[in-house]
Amino acid sequence: MACGYWEDKGAIRSSNGTVLREIENTNLMILRSDLQRVLVAELKDIPVVLGARCTGVSANGQAPVLRFDSGTSVEADLVIGADGIRSAVRQSIAPYEDPPRYSGLCAWRGVVRAPGLVDSAWLSVGNGLQFLAAPLPDGNVYWSPLVKLDEGQWEEIKDHRGFLLDRFDGWHDPIPTLLDRTPNDTLLPTPVYFRPPPRWITSGRVALIGDAAHPMTPDLGQGGCQAIEDAVVLADRIVVAGDDIDLALRLFAERRLARIRRVVREARQMGAVMADGHQTVMRLRTTALRVIPARLTDKRLSAITAREAFEAQLAAT
Repeated sequence: MACGYWEDKGAIRSSNGTVLREIENTNLMILRSDLQRVLVAELKDIPVVLGARCTGVSANGQAPVLRFDSGTSVEADLVIGADGIRSAVRQSIAPYEDPPRYSGLCAWRGVVRAPGLVDSAWLSVGNGLQFLAAPLPDGNVYWSPLVKLDEGQWEEIKDHRGFLLDRFDGWHDPIPTLLDRTPNDTLLPTPVYFRPPPRWITSGRVALIGDAAHPMTPDLGQGGCQAIEDAVVLADRIVVAGDDIDLALRLFAERRLARIRRVVREARQMGAVMADGHQTVMRLRTTALRVIPARLTDKRLSAITAREAFEAQLAAT
């Protein structure tokens, strides 16, 4: 809490800044680097080995064996693959799966010092474009646009700030200011890939969490959040199952799969609606945001983001 910014309200806006829908939803905005420092501090005497890239895992026997690029291997009681969307662990245990799918959207992410410029989170949408901004501690602002691009097209962009300023030309303040204040050499494109809602997240004594298990589009802001939930629920199930790792993994999958599938599906649906630049769709979207009762959308959002929805997966409930 001390390292983040507690956000209890937000809004969806049009490209000219008109508020289409206010959102009552509590979130803790925190930089991943700050979150990592908090988590590492809690490890205390638990050993951490850095610079050992995992190239795969053999999970045919009872005990999985991890392979590393140094040529070494390690036998483990349990392997948790938290190695991202291009997971080597997943590739090892499911080599014939289709690769992640490109969503048709590319994101940029920036953090800029801009005291007083953004005092609450908002998402602005229009013409197939999206721009998110949210406050962070110490006067910093996090921002991220989503732009439709053909796969690989981002590699042809030489001036990323100029590209974004052109795409968001005429959009409301403080979007131009945020872009102007961000150094060009820090603007790196992040193409958005995803997988369909997962049907499995464990295989033998290997569990997948985060993007290795269920990469999703960023439209509900749940990618990192669901990775954290994975970790907490898995730890909870291991405690419940004691020394029975197979039982722990079975309980983990039972607790997580339905929830993960819903979040992945709804994020993709939300993204399709927000990224549609067709004039008819945009008019319908604007009308829906203005007339659908807030209590209905807040209830649906709470079913995904509320603390109660998370705690329902834990042993105490």
